[in-house]
Amino acid sequence: MTDSNGPAQTPAPGRIAERKQRTRGAILAAAARLFSRQGYDATTMQEIAALADVGIGTVYGYFPSKEEVLRTALAARREAAAAEGAAALHDVRGAVDRACLLLRQVWEYFDANRQLALAAMALDAAQPDAHRPDQVDLYAALTEMLRRGQERGEVAPAPAATLARALLTSYTWAALRLGIWREAGPPAAVLADLEALTRRLLTP
Repeated sequence: MTDSNGPAQTPAPGRIAERKQRTRGAILAAAARLFSRQGYDATTMQEIAALADVGIGTVYGYFPSKEEVLRTALAARREAAAAEGAAALHDVRGAVDRACLLLRQVWEYFDANRQLALAAMALDAAQPDAHRPDQVDLYAALTEMLRRGQERGEVAPAPAATLARALLTSYTWAALRLGIWREAGPPAAVLADLEALTRRLLTP
């Protein structure tokens, strides 16, 4: 029989970790919703706290700045997209097909996270010397994919690194509808045109 006047039980470490994870997830979900709905600049940490139903001090306890919230939210979505994409790529054999699938995944990620990605790009523009390993990793993966395809005669001979840069830039800017891509047409049609062009460019 437990003494009702005894000391309160301390929550198990596992429960504390779960609660922290839920709180962190709630903050990131609230931030992503607000960033997508009203924009990064117009969103305050107080609004994030209110939507997540936590105190402002709790938000700062997990994330020291709004930029950190943004980058963490994007990183979580990028990691989820990368894991799903890797599984899909595993079942595709031809180099051109693999490259087209990877580029479609890039498009879908940026299209689905357009407002967050645009905000991150604006921050990156103010920090041109900052190292962004996610961008380097994606470029390296596509470059290696094209280079191996060329070694097997599946991809047209051209500088693989330049091809990777050109393709990634085109798909990214088109998905975000930046510059001349803003009025390019319905997104689905633009993606179809890009994929057709990619196949013509890469096929020997």
